[in-house]
Amino acid sequence: MKANKLFLVFPILISGLSCVACSNKPQYKEDFIFSGPDYEPVQIARNDEEGNPIAVQTITAANIPDKIMIAAWDEYDIKLRVFYADGVRMEIPFREINIPIEFRSMLGQVGEHTFAVETAHLELNFNFKVVENPNFKGYTCKFFDENRYFLHSQVVGYYQDIIYDGIEPKNEYDDEEFQYHFKGWDHPLKYVHQDMQYQAVYEKLEKRNYALKVRNTEFYNIDAIMNGSKTSASVLSYIGRVKRVAAYYGPTQELDTQDLELRFNYDEIGPYINEMNNSIHNVIKYEVDHNYDSLLYGDVASIYNNPYYHNTFNQGYHMSAGLTVALEDNSRAKLSLNNPLDTLYDFILPKLSEKMVVKKSERKGYYRLAVVAAFDAYVDLSYNKLDDGKYEIGNYNYFIFAPDTTTLKVDIQYSEDGKFESTFDTYISLNTRMLYKMANNLRWE
Repeated sequence: MKANKLFLVFPILISGLSCVACSNKPQYKEDFIFSGPDYEPVQIARNDEEGNPIAVQTITAANIPDKIMIAAWDEYDIKLRVFYADGVRMEIPFREINIPIEFRSMLGQVGEHTFAVETAHLELNFNFKVVENPNFKGYTCKFFDENRYFLHSQVVGYYQDIIYDGIEPKNEYDDEEFQYHFKGWDHPLKYVHQDMQYQAVYEKLEKRNYALKVRNTEFYNIDAIMNGSKTSASVLSYIGRVKRVAAYYGPTQELDTQDLELRFNYDEIGPYINEMNNSIHNVIKYEVDHNYDSLLYGDVASIYNNPYYHNTFNQGYHMSAGLTVALEDNSRAKLSLNNPLDTLYDFILPKLSEKMVVKKSERKGYYRLAVVAAFDAYVDLSYNKLDDGKYEIGNYNYFIFAPDTTTLKVDIQYSEDGKFESTFDTYISLNTRMLYKMANNLRWE
């Protein structure tokens, strides 16, 4: 039978944290090692030769000095003196490692403290006094941002918790493919028991189907083709960019207790291209501006509601290589004029045998291997010119989603719930005002 052992420690005096200003900028140490505190209960239970527990009659503390210096408990050889029912007396070392971690801060707090130790049906209470230790100056804790640039330094007492009071790390930031959200620090701020360095930790959120509009305008006319009488025309217009779109992907797998090996399935590529087109179309938002109801005729809504996707550009358009457009995030997109289908097939086919591994230590959730890229979104629209500045939508209207080959890559995608949907509430506009202006900006005369 296992004897019950419970250690309860009650501090009387709680002291605060201290902090210091940093005069020099410390450097992040690559070889820093964090060693978590250990806890071992005192082994008081004894059994007789038949394995039956021997009762504890009394328990007292031995070698308790009048004063104990901060962070020096183990230097005093403190023991628990235990008398058993069979007449045996034992002196069992009572060291810092035997004190529950959450109560060790009292060993670094000047003042009177009490230990209450309970085991079986016996209780031991003893007082001790903690005084300053001239050799203990506290633990220096240095904080660094995500790029390991120094932020702040604090000095923290023995087994105390850090209340961070320095420069706040960025709550979030972006790069081309991900948004990063601050989640805390890479080591615990509780029970500090060594000099520490901390780096800001961020959870990355993939910019999956992340849409960017054209900056300061709603679209950009690339070129137009007109008939001889200039009564009808088709126009190719750029309306925005969608990032991290999956053009092809492998089976979804859930990460559990083993590493995952992610592969593709050698499936037919065509259905994935259709799904990709639809996913881009889903981040295009169509709206009606009734101020243009009397200026734009034809089945306008069908352009969006019944979309057609073209895999090539009309060769009649003059399209300049290297054309760039400013996007709403203040970046400049070098427009992709690649024929979508041929470009994707040429990239995907050689990649089908690739594989990647997700380590079991990564975030739990769902993973898949995917071919991702940023896609430039275009509309190829036909118009008939009417009188008095009015236009009619023609019969040949298409969307073209062209991949930017500089962003094409095989990558691992993560989902918490197994659904790889758009993770941001972003969209590209398509509205009747835009459709009217696309026509009205042409050189009809």
